[in-house]
Amino acid sequence: MIGSSIKDINDLTALKNDNINDNIILRGKKENYKLNIKNVIGKGAFGIVFKAKKTSDNTYVAIKCTRLVDEYDVMMSKSTLREFAVLNTIRHKNVIKAYDFIIDNEHCFNVLEYGIMDLKTFINTYYKGGIPEAITMVFLYQILNGLVFCHDRGIIHRDLKPQNVLLFNNNNNNSFTLKICDFGMSCHTSGSINNCVEVVTLFYRAPELLLDFKKYDKTIDVWSVGCIFAEMVTGSTLFRGDYSNCDELFQYIVEVIGIPTKDNWPDLYKFRKTMCESFSKLPKLKVCPLSNINKFISEDGVKLLKKMLILNPCYRINSFTALKEPYF
Repeated sequence: MIGSSIKDINDLTALKNDNINDNIILRGKKENYKLNIKNVIGKGAFGIVFKAKKTSDNTYVAIKCTRLVDEYDVMMSKSTLREFAVLNTIRHKNVIKAYDFIIDNEHCFNVLEYGIMDLKTFINTYYKGGIPEAITMVFLYQILNGLVFCHDRGIIHRDLKPQNVLLFNNNNNNSFTLKICDFGMSCHTSGSINNCVEVVTLFYRAPELLLDFKKYDKTIDVWSVGCIFAEMVTGSTLFRGDYSNCDELFQYIVEVIGIPTKDNWPDLYKFRKTMCESFSKLPKLKVCPLSNINKFISEDGVKLLKKMLILNPCYRINSFTALKEPYF
């Protein structure tokens, strides 16, 4: 048995009841955890995330609570299984650490490191006009460092965005350690990855996914990190907009990055001929979000960003090479 609780939790609806104030004690394999059902720090389709404490030393942890399929079936969601499987087998300073995994009646609890905030919150709170390049460089290096570790082990994250990068305070100074989190959409390159393109949050989704190219590789993560890079230095989401479909977003990306040609992306012209014919009709942007990027970062930074945002994945830089770029 992976773990069991001291106090029974029968229904997640209790977590919404304002009249319930007592703590819940969860017993894991090595630790007990005190969870206050009102201390919610995140919600989503996956379930609820609580801020909790280890009972042994009062260290803060984050506990992701997910409902099982039903009370008669102990099978949990695929995303929960994915995250547990990945985090249970890897350890790296720039990847979030999983402490425990607990099953209790209708729910499972993934006990994780607690970060003080995510990168999106950090940008919106302290650097709406963009993070200074000296800090951005350190942050980007750490994100790529964690990503290289994952890619080296055949893991594709498939949902990289500022919300899925957590900041941790270093004890001895005012610097931060960044860690990649939320591996619920991740997959392994040894498995079947050529059948699902509806991965990665829309604004950070690589062109090949937007175009429904079912065969993709680790460079979809690099595109996402490129988008995060641009967002860090400008303070704005690079490809944010109101799109009715993925084709509209791709066309906007083309307006920003540049029109691909038959020479640099032959597969695009082969499989999406109608779209390619419409490129000549695209309106010219009044203000391109990357037009003044050199005001925010050095020449080496601009070169790296452009390599990460190459439309054709065959020519896009990989995470290993990106980490060795002169920018760092």
